[in-house]
Amino acid sequence: MFNFFSSKSYLIKFKYSDLDFVSEPGKTLLTSALNKGVKWPFKCRVGSCGTCKCKLLSGKVKKNLDFSYTLSQNEISENYILACQSIPRSDLLIQIEFNK
Repeated sequence: MFNFFSSKSYLIKFKYSDLDFVSEPGKTLLTSALNKGVKWPFKCRVGSCGTCKCKLLSGKVKKNLDFSYTLSQNEISENYILACQSIPRSDLLIQIEFNK
C-alpha cells in the first residue's frame, strides 16, 4: 500500500504531441499529470469509470488494481492502462485522446 521505494520521477511523453511532464515520486500517472496542469479526462479517480484510460506504448507502470474490472480484454491486450491506478516505474510514452 505504501510506496516507500517509489522515490524517483520519470519523464512522461505523449505520442502525437509536444506535451510532456515529469511524474511525481509515488504518485499515479493521473495525479502527477493533473498536478502539472495537464487537462487529462477523468471522473472517478478510483479505477471504475475508465475515463482516464490511455495506451501505454513504452515503459513500465505499477498497477494499483486489476484493470479487467474496467477495461475489456481487448483493451488490456492492446496495452491500455488506467492512469488513475498506474504509478510510473520508468519513462513512459503514452497515447491518449484529450478531446472526449
